[in-house]
Amino acid sequence: MSVEACMGTGSHVTSLEHVQARLTLSYNRRGNLAIHLISPSGTRSTLLHPRPHDYSSEGFNDWAFMTTHSWDEKPSGAWTLEIENVAGASDYGTLTQFILVLYGTGSASSSPPEQAPSGNDNCKTLDLRQICIECNAGYYLFQQGCVKECTAGFSLGSQPVNYSVGNFIPPASVPACLPCPPPCLTCSSLSPQACLSCPPHSSLDSSGTCVHLNQYMRESPDSFMASQGSPGVRLQLSSRLPIAVAVLSCMAIIATFAGTFLLLQLRSGAQIKLPSLEGGRGLGGGFSLGGNRVVSYRGIPTMWGDDVINTDSDNEDFDGHNEKTAFIKTQSAL
Repeated sequence: MSVEACMGTGSHVTSLEHVQARLTLSYNRRGNLAIHLISPSGTRSTLLHPRPHDYSSEGFNDWAFMTTHSWDEKPSGAWTLEIENVAGASDYGTLTQFILVLYGTGSASSSPPEQAPSGNDNCKTLDLRQICIECNAGYYLFQQGCVKECTAGFSLGSQPVNYSVGNFIPPASVPACLPCPPPCLTCSSLSPQACLSCPPHSSLDSSGTCVHLNQYMRESPDSFMASQGSPGVRLQLSSRLPIAVAVLSCMAIIATFAGTFLLLQLRSGAQIKLPSLEGGRGLGGGFSLGGNRVVSYRGIPTMWGDDVINTDSDNEDFDGHNEKTAFIKTQSAL
């Protein structure tokens, strides 16, 4: 379906919010249907998923399927409706109605033109149809009339004149109020960099240009525009962030490894020689490192063939283990 989005009327839509596809169709098993809608910009929206447990043969009667996936797109162009049978090849049905309803916003220039000024007192030249085509000095041509100032959404420019007379007259131009160039809503001149205000979902930057905002930018347009004004700062922060994360991650891993190693050492009991501190003389004497203080515990067994010194407690444990082993063997033999 090719649509013009009600162009030329007061309902002209230039920016979509949501779309309804009103369908009437019959089908022997509607649960086997999948329905998709493709916008002129190429956005594919799924209006209906297959439903394996829906065995109804009633189809849909003026059923409105809604989608918001085409948000902020231009609705003018060709829309494509896809109806897909995902099951048996013997299914059948008929589509009898497809109505597309577009909801959105329109710019000020899309509103119907106001009635032209009735008085032609300031008109200098009329054509054969008695329509003003040139105004006196100090006035501007606007919608077949003459005005002193251009209204909002229009700016002063030059418009060619067709006198519609039999004699040949070289082409001429007259000052006239012309619509602001898109995407400007209002402007100071006929330039895209001379915008004074912007349509919905757009923001005015420092250069006088309307910048289109996506959904994320709309939540905080001020911070977005501020970040656009300082690209160097944003680039510098973004380049330092991975380095800081990597350094902090390495420090956390090293600290975790060292803490775990020391905890295992203390729980298992290796011998560590710690320097003892001896207090200095008086309050101003300072301190000095004295003799070594020995903390004895067993520690982790060595794997490099070092001689193992057996203590008395180790020998007692070994003898007790041998006695238990001999007792178990005797009981098994009996």
